[in-house]
Amino acid sequence: MQSQSSNISIAFFFAFMALTLAITYWASKRTKTTETFFGRW
Repeated sequence: MQSQSSNISIAFFFAFMALTLAITYWASKRTKTTETFFGRW
C-alpha cells in the first residue's frame, strides 16, 4: 500500500509541475515587452 500511495503522490507532483510550466509558457507568449507586463497593473 505504501508504494501505491507514493506513486500516486509522485504522479500528482509531476502533473502539477507540468501544469505550472504550461501556464508559464502561455503567459510568456502573451507578454512581449515590459510595458505590456507592467501596464496591466
